[in-house]
Amino acid sequence: AMQVATIGDTIWIDAGLYDSYMVVSSTETAGVNVTRDSMTLIGKDSGSTIINPPGESTVAYGIYVKERVGVLIKNIGVTGAGTGIFFYDADRCTLSGDSVARSGFHGFLLGYGTETSTVTGCVSYQNGNNGFRTDGSNITLTSNMALSNGLAGIWLDNGRLNTISNNTSNSNGGEGIHLEQTTRNTISGNTC
Repeated sequence: AMQVATIGDTIWIDAGLYDSYMVVSSTETAGVNVTRDSMTLIGKDSGSTIINPPGESTVAYGIYVKERVGVLIKNIGVTGAGTGIFFYDADRCTLSGDSVARSGFHGFLLGYGTETSTVTGCVSYQNGNNGFRTDGSNITLTSNMALSNGLAGIWLDNGRLNTISNNTSNSNGGEGIHLEQTTRNTISGNTC
């Protein structure tokens, strides 16, 4: 469906286990590569629509979003990738009701250049590093759960003006919420 999708399309993904992957660059692979702006991917629910690429040593990302605007990913689960859901230089994007489990590195990674995006009602558990990591600015993380991840439940690095509220971050290998080289954030109502 992604090969024929156009800007603004909505792709409904039925319940099932999706274990294929694609090459997105000479060094990167992904279970799903979002290739258009304003795309919407909606699964049945994150417990039954599962992106499960064949292992972290083979597949770098479960869902890969690079240099896109206005992407919505909703009700999709990812297991077993290097990083579950990866945004890089993506703006005005939304993750809602998604889950990532047992990825080798981060569950959710909103990388450098990602701005003005929202993650709400998502779950990240038993990932090798951080449950949720953001290196972006103007990111809102609200009503998420980070459980039993290898490092911090939520890790903010190098960004600014982020809002971290009403999240639960427990039983992680590091801090509930870790701040590093980040300024002017609003952090409230979290349980760690």
